[in-house]
Amino acid sequence: MSRRHVAKPAVSSLPPLLVRIIEAARHAPHDPTDRTGHDQVLEELSQWALVYVPSRGVLAPSDESAYKFIEGAAVRYLEYGDARRAFQDALQAVASADERNLIEEAHNRLQTESDDAYYYAGLACGVTLAQLSGIR
Repeated sequence: MSRRHVAKPAVSSLPPLLVRIIEAARHAPHDPTDRTGHDQVLEELSQWALVYVPSRGVLAPSDESAYKFIEGAAVRYLEYGDARRAFQDALQAVASADERNLIEEAHNRLQTESDDAYYYAGLACGVTLAQLSGIR
């Protein structure tokens, strides 16, 4: 079975509010948190939402393909893969107090990156739904 290639829509095809949020993320100079990649993950998840929301709805994704797509975006733009590897490495460590601390730190990082990806997916779906509600 061959895979269909779906062309990636231009940023201009996104709802205007999402474009503004992506641009804000791209140019957030006063944010004390390193937001490297956040604009890119939001843009990619927004493109995904343009297809996902009309076909699957706005409720939280419950299918494996959605989880894989969101996690893939987190790996590409939010260092999720590095965080996951750090967690796996920490689990292999002996359970001394120092090593437990390493596990806790790695887990916190993993959870933070995952939370960001799911937040942006939800934001993209919500704004896309709002945009679609104006279509007659």
